[in-house]
Amino acid sequence: MNEIQPIYTLKEVCAALRISKATLWRWQREGRFPRSVKLSPGRCGYPKWMIDDFMDGLCGAGRIAGEVLK
Repeated sequence: MNEIQPIYTLKEVCAALRISKATLWRWQREGRFPRSVKLSPGRCGYPKWMIDDFMDGLCGAGRIAGEVLK
């Protein structure tokens, strides 16, 4: 059975990664971070699996990354 994954806001993701919104947007433009998912008109978010995949990529690249979002 599929588990319901939480959706994080831009503010939550930036706080967890300790980066600014501008940095996150720049990373998205550069293809270094996944684009948000449109939830409704004027509302976007980041599913937990998307953030987990990003963090796994950081660890795989030899960077140290702890559990950021629980």
